[in-house]
Amino acid sequence: MPAAYQTLAAVPEALLHHGAWPQRHPRTLYTLSSRKVVDSLGLVLKELERETAHFRSTGKQSDYGALLAAQKALVYTIREHIDDCYSILLSFTDPPTDRSEASRPERYLKIRQLPGLRRFEVTLRDYLVDHLAPLVNGLKHRAAILHPVIQWDVRDLTSARLGYYLEEVSEGELTGPSWRVHRDGNSGFSFSRDLRFHVYYHYELSQRLADVIRAICRAWHHLELPDDAVPTSDGRWFNTLKELTALPYEPLSNELTWPTPVLTLRSTDTLTPVFVAEYPVRRTHVWRIGELRVQAGATAGRGGTMLKLPYMGKPRRPKLG
Repeated sequence: MPAAYQTLAAVPEALLHHGAWPQRHPRTLYTLSSRKVVDSLGLVLKELERETAHFRSTGKQSDYGALLAAQKALVYTIREHIDDCYSILLSFTDPPTDRSEASRPERYLKIRQLPGLRRFEVTLRDYLVDHLAPLVNGLKHRAAILHPVIQWDVRDLTSARLGYYLEEVSEGELTGPSWRVHRDGNSGFSFSRDLRFHVYYHYELSQRLADVIRAICRAWHHLELPDDAVPTSDGRWFNTLKELTALPYEPLSNELTWPTPVLTLRSTDTLTPVFVAEYPVRRTHVWRIGELRVQAGATAGRGGTMLKLPYMGKPRRPKLG
């Protein structure tokens, strides 16, 4: 289980102010929030397995829309989970007299000079600003759309690797891979790498959240919480991690030299699971193929709109507002 579970379980009730805000008890909030993430992750894995098997046997998509819908729900849920982490930290503070001061929890917590908050936010910035926020904001606020992208060796359908890209309209009415999300404006993400990436950061942020909670108890209450608590077992997380770690690492062509998130489940015992998440691991992935074939979806344009598909042609960098 992510580290924040056992840390929150060790916090004395007298140190919590969730009732004054009011909001859920922080242990309950973290449990519900994290389970929403793992349930969404499990659905993506289920749809990915189904769609991969179908394409590798027929060379055709079955219901890629269901896979993309599950992926969209996952990134929304992860974004909501980050908001829940800030709400959990709020429960260690008294609310201000003027509640509008806490309308942005991240700002209010900085004003309160929460011990250990900076390290949590450095980790969060690496993940949220550079990857998750542009993706979610594009979907929510810029009418961007997730589309399929599949790569395979023309001689071997079983080599097919499934992924997605975020399509967005840019300067000059050019519709194609979002430059805010795909740095080269000409590629996509494999599900194989992307899911590992999200899980690594879920566990890393959980550890940083636990560190902040321990720092609060130490600095404000002179209480030292244990940092070697026995990990809490959860069947949902165990089963999903078992499935994810068994998923072959199959990056798309642009991801072959990217840093690799390495996830290892070192125990098959649900009572004492040992899960290790490492990133970045510098490991060049070798994909020996002959002729690479690419299949990608797109939104039909109207009027003067031009389409740019990933991995095809030369991208044109727009001015981003």
